[in-house]
Amino acid sequence: MVFGTIFKRVMDEARDEAEKKGRSLYWVVCPACGRQVVKKELLIKGCYICGWQGTEDELEGGGDRKPYRTNCPECGAKVITKQLQEKGCYVCGGKDKQ
Repeated sequence: MVFGTIFKRVMDEARDEAEKKGRSLYWVVCPACGRQVVKKELLIKGCYICGWQGTEDELEGGGDRKPYRTNCPECGAKVITKQLQEKGCYVCGGKDKQ
């Protein structure tokens, strides 16, 4: 029972932190890979994870690319989207149904 309580507390804190970053003018979500990056650096140099480069208008629109990483629909593990679609999840073997 103690583990469940601690886990719930950690998840609540992580959710609160994510909500704070979502409202920030400093941090933005890269439309291509979904990672939190510094807005100024994203617009000047591009995303340091996936290499996306675009304008502020494209950033506001959210982009039309699929995210770089996604959660497996069966087990919830964080996996690379392209690999999930081609080979399936490395944890459970489930495939994306898209």
